Amino acid sequence: MECGHPLVTCDLRAMPETVGDATTPCDPNDPASIAMAVLEAVGPHPAWVREQGLRRATLFTGAGTAAAMLDVYREVGERRRAGPR
Repeated sequence: MECGHPLVTCDLRAMPETVGDATTPCDPNDPASIAMAVLEAVGPHPAWVREQGLRRATLFTGAGTAAAMLDVYREVGERRRAGPR
């Protein structure tokens, strides 16, 4: 996404949540689904696909990831200090 290339990702686990509408999802166990996703990803709207990917990629910077992880660690620490519920 960060390079502005169209992506095809599987529609399993956290991928749909992570990539949003910036990629074309497919069933990784279905060759026809993969083929259709590739055709759609390089289809008639390359500028739109590129812009969506670039926009979505800005959400996943190293600094942003580090800040999110720090928030998780702080929350876990607060829960441990608070003791069992």
